[in-house]
Amino acid sequence: MDVFKPKQSLGWLWSLGFALLVAASLGLVVVMSYLEPEEQVPLAIWLMLLVIEVPLVALFAVIAAYFPSMRYEFTPDELVISYGPILRYRIPYSDVTGVRREDLAAQAWSSMRWPGLALFKVPYSKLGTIKMCSTRMNTGVVLIETKQGLYGVSPAEEDRFMDTVRVRARIS
Repeated sequence: MDVFKPKQSLGWLWSLGFALLVAASLGLVVVMSYLEPEEQVPLAIWLMLLVIEVPLVALFAVIAAYFPSMRYEFTPDELVISYGPILRYRIPYSDVTGVRREDLAAQAWSSMRWPGLALFKVPYSKLGTIKMCSTRMNTGVVLIETKQGLYGVSPAEEDRFMDTVRVRARIS
């Protein structure tokens, strides 16, 4: 069983930074409520903060924490692309029709894409939505073409990874 790690990246820092930024805004409201007790923060604001900001902090913190677990594993029957327990794509070799390296043109709107990290389904201008698990958001993404669509990855050993895909999928 071959296991490939992704190219190195500081993408986890962006996620950690987002978590800290959202946590700081929550902390600011808490501090302000103590500094000026006569200016009470309405209950609706507290609920909004709890319902929106706390899950965002948790989401970004989890993404940062699982960053080291990103991997691409060749099992006997399929390629398993994973990011800890939060993302797992299984691609049977019989579904693979091609593999290539490409620079992608990003759209302004994106789900989970920032410098050094792209996860889940990400829309791209010319190719449509790509299922990503990559430490690259645009440049030098290895695309795996399948009958179900495209997958984007960023293995550290790019050439060996693409050769392994071609051999396992029996494509040239």
